[in-house]
Amino acid sequence: MGACVGVRHVVVFTADGLPKIWSEATERDDADRIAATESGLQSLDRSISISYGLSPSRREVMIRFLRQSLTCSKPPRRRWRE
Repeated sequence: MGACVGVRHVVVFTADGLPKIWSEATERDDADRIAATESGLQSLDRSISISYGLSPSRREVMIRFLRQSLTCSKPPRRRWRE
């Protein structure tokens, strides 16, 4: 993976919170923790969306801290051409 200024960790994880791949600077324990946290946030987002009659097809969940943020983005769906 290339470098992005200010990005400390990158983790790709499954819907049930298991890390698939992570950046070189990320330890396995951190990848596990980040994946589980983000999976939980996605579940909370779906639950809130449904309870307010909104579509649970969110694109991004973000928590902002004083000098940093935790962001979970869903990749866009691609339609493959044959």
